Formats: sequence, structure tokens, C-alpha cells
Amino acid sequence: MTNRLVFLLALFLLCFNMAFAQKAKLREAKSFCNKLPPDYEQAKLAIDTAIVDDVTKSIAETWYYRGIIYSGFFTDVNLKSKCNSCLFTAYESFLTAEELDKKNEYLLEIESKLIPSVRQHIFEQAVGQFQSGEYDLALNTFEFILKKTPEEMAAIQNAAICAENAGNYPKAIIYYKSLIDKKNADNKTYVSLAKSMLHTNDTSGALGVLINGKKLFPDSADLILTEINIYLAMNRAEEALVAINDAIKKDASNVSLYLVKGSLNESLAKPADKDGNLLPAPKNQKELLALAKEAYSKGLTLNPNHFELNYNMGALIFNEATEMENAANAIANEVQFKAAKEKCKSIYLTAEPFLEKALAASPEDPGTLNSLKLLYFRINETDKYNAVKKKLDSLH
Repeated sequence: MTNRLVFLLALFLLCFNMAFAQKAKLREAKSFCNKLPPDYEQAKLAIDTAIVDDVTKSIAETWYYRGIIYSGFFTDVNLKSKCNSCLFTAYESFLTAEELDKKNEYLLEIESKLIPSVRQHIFEQAVGQFQSGEYDLALNTFEFILKKTPEEMAAIQNAAICAENAGNYPKAIIYYKSLIDKKNADNKTYVSLAKSMLHTNDTSGALGVLINGKKLFPDSADLILTEINIYLAMNRAEEALVAINDAIKKDASNVSLYLVKGSLNESLAKPADKDGNLLPAPKNQKELLALAKEAYSKGLTLNPNHFELNYNMGALIFNEATEMENAANAIANEVQFKAAKEKCKSIYLTAEPFLEKALAASPEDPGTLNSLKLLYFRINETDKYNAVKKKLDSLH
């Protein structure tokens, strides 16, 4: 054997031994992984070394086993807490294994079994984070899914909800808009998008979203109610009334709508500036107050014991009687004065049952107690006056 041949043989053996040694950590990881039960903790130590080795990091089998081991960490109840991002690592490992798997040795298993399983675990993890109130973490997890499969509707939907709950309204807007663009939105999507836009002070944009939503979902009370709330916040009472009437057509059994309608008509009848100072009364004030009463009355036919409806109706009638009484006090003619006072008393008596029902619904409400105290004083019901006064005194 010539010296050159000896040298080449020695070089070959050296290279072989080096490659063999470099693959030792991969073999070690496989061995721990294939034990019954698997020893994922030891396997992880070995695969973490193999994954940075110049030889084994370019082998599909290394990444395949890395995915197996890291996903095993998540499914092992004793190890799950030791690796916060194991599922992400497993998912990315399987994708890398696919890229390196030129002979398609692992492709079928990865595509049909391993990736779907890991994705399901990731999804469940995100749901669990959401249910625990960890909205930012849940959003990050759903966004990881979207990086790999950006068209997955369930992930987009959940990312939008997580972002909204986390107060990350710019991202919520992106994801809700994505659902709408992909024709995968329902009426609640439009409502959530509008509310998220309101949080970014885009009021006109929010109204535009609701208008578009109503074209697609004309029977949605949620869309109309959200629109009403925006108009109310903007002090656009007349537009709010139009929206309320639309909402009542869709949901005539919604007591709250009659309460809001009555309150709005009252505010239009007695407009005030931003400091609460009354402005000149509109010409149709009587008509607006009559509409307010009508709305309250319809609401009370649905729920006779509703606190706010009873209180508002009673207070409205009480205020009418007070205005009449103030006018009566200016009458010089004794006969006319007494007649006017009697009429005032009859109206006060009309307010009485509504305020008493309001008190029954909320027995310690100071506003109702004070209103009844004034009412009983003006209609000379001394016993009731004393009882209400005593209760008020006990609350202080």
C-alpha cells in the first residue's frame, strides 16, 4: 500500500468518524424519543445540540425529531410547564423538515398527522388563554397561526375578538375588516368593527360601517342599537330617533327602546346647552312631550314594574303639574285660581302611581324618594310624606 493510499484511507476514516460523532446527538435524541415511555427531557437536550451542529442541522431527520420532541413536551403533563413556546417550535421544526426532505420520507406523516395535531393544540392553547383573560397572549398565539395560514377564517375571527378584548383596537380593526373583505362577516362583525373604530375616535368611519352593515343585515337590532348609541354620544338626537323607530320595527318587544325613545323626545322638548342650562322651547314642545309619554306607556305595557320607565313617566307628569301650578299661582281671580289648583292636584295624583311603582322597584333610590316627598307635600298626603321623609333621613 503506497503512502498516498494510506493517507487517503486515513483521511476517509477521519471524516467518517467525525460525521459519525457529529450524528451521535441525533441518534441519542432518537433513542430517548423512541423509549417507552419517551424521555423527552433527555431527548430535548440532545436535539438542541444536534440542531446547531453544521452537519445535522441540514438533515430533515433532525428537524423531524425536533418537532416530535417539542410537541411531546407539550403533551406530557409533567413537562408542559417547562416550555412555553414548545408548540411554536414544533410547528416550525416540521415545516423545516419538509423543506429539507428531498426524498419525501417524512412529508406524508408531517402533512397528514403531525402539523394538523400541533395546529389543533396551538388553537386550543389560544382558546384557553382567551378564557383565562390573557387576551394579549391569545392574540399572539392566533397571530402565529395566521403567519402560517393567513387565510384561516377561524383564526382571523378569534384574533379580532382577542385584539378587541385586549384593547388593541387598531389590530381589531384590521382583522374585522379582513373578515368583511373575505365575505365572512355577520352582523356582529360590523358592530364590533364600529365599536373598535369608535375607540380610535373614528366616529364617521364607525357610522359608515354600520350603514353598510344595515344594508346586508336590515333586521339586525344590534346594528341599529349601536348606531343609536353613536348618535346619542354625538348629541344628534333627531337622527337617533329615526334609528330608534327603525329598531322598534325590528324588535317591538325591546323595553329599552321605548325608554330611550321617551327620553330623547323629552330632551328635544326641553333642549339644554352643554352646561345644562335650558334653551328656548321648540314650537312643537307639547307634541314631543306627548310622544315621550306614549313611548313610556308602550314600554310599561311590556314591563309594568320597570323602574326607569315608571320614574320617567312619573317625573314627566310631576313636572307638568309643577309648571301648571307655577302658572296658577299668578292667577288673581280667586275662582279661577282654585280651579287651576284643583287641576294641578289631579295631575299630581296621576304621577303618584308611577313614582310609587318606581320606588317599589328600587326602594332606596334617593331621586324617587325626593320626588315622592315633594309630591306628597303638594297633595297633602301627610302620612306618606312623613314615611318617605323618615326613610330619606335614615339613608343619610
